[in-house]
Amino acid sequence: MYKALLITSTAPKGDFVVHQFRNFGERVYLALRAEYEVSIAEIDASTDHFFVRQIHKREARTVAKLVRQIAEKEKMLEIIEVTEIENEK
Repeated sequence: MYKALLITSTAPKGDFVVHQFRNFGERVYLALRAEYEVSIAEIDASTDHFFVRQIHKREARTVAKLVRQIAEKEKMLEIIEVTEIENEK
């Protein structure tokens, strides 16, 4: 059984926030791309959300914690929401 993470920006939309969110997404991509399905094209096109997919159920909380740690380093923890969902695959 696999899970996915929905990573959402809760900040009001604006050019700077979108740019900052995409930069954060690129850091998530670099950290997780070797082990999980994360699309740089999806991140680059995103204005407020992207997914990390194909996370084994037992690893979902650990991966969510890692995403939150990246958000904290980027000073974005207050505007990022990480939600576990069932993977569609």
